[in-house]
Amino acid sequence: MQDTPTPQCKDTPLPLGEDARRAGEGVSEPTPQPLSQRDRGLQQNVFPLPSGEDAQRAGEGARCEAKLISLRIRNYARQLRKKMTHAECLLWQYLRKRRFNTEKFRRQHAVGYYILDFYCHELKLAIELDGNQHSEENQREYDLQRSEALASLGISVLRFSNYWVLNKIDLVLIDIENYILKARPTPQPLSQRERGFQQNVFPLPLGEDAQRAGEGE
Repeated sequence: MQDTPTPQCKDTPLPLGEDARRAGEGVSEPTPQPLSQRDRGLQQNVFPLPSGEDAQRAGEGARCEAKLISLRIRNYARQLRKKMTHAECLLWQYLRKRRFNTEKFRRQHAVGYYILDFYCHELKLAIELDGNQHSEENQREYDLQRSEALASLGISVLRFSNYWVLNKIDLVLIDIENYILKARPTPQPLSQRERGFQQNVFPLPLGEDAQRAGEGE
């Protein structure tokens, strides 16, 4: 018994010219059906907002998704702390435990969807260390967009190459210190009363207050 050959699928050319006209004469156009509300929304690229219980479920779903993303980012940051580069380890020895200008820095800190190499919350300062891949054009564009996004949150970014950290750490620390001195708010002079509290010395009462104080002794 011979096997029946499997028919091959071939593209049928579309009719052209007179053949197309004759083919169209024998086909009647279907009656258009009215669009549903959802189809009209798709057609106009406008979707009705969910209301009532649907809106509540949509809001809960968005919050759950945001929490899940935040959890993944924090877990990834925790992994990065265990795999720090040599340059990051060296700079961290100077920044950790308020060793540098008493400022508190955190390593591999998550802000939004970004993970910063080092971050000081009090100064809203991020310090980023760049490897060789950051010299590529697409990476430079990403770094610029990243810095702009952080700037919209009020966070300033200082960038140093791994080479500078490993070979000229003293100059890197000077740049960081200069920025901190400029960013740190200037202390206001103390009033006379505040200076008295600070020195634990209080001015003696005068006039009627002194007389009342003497009567109470």
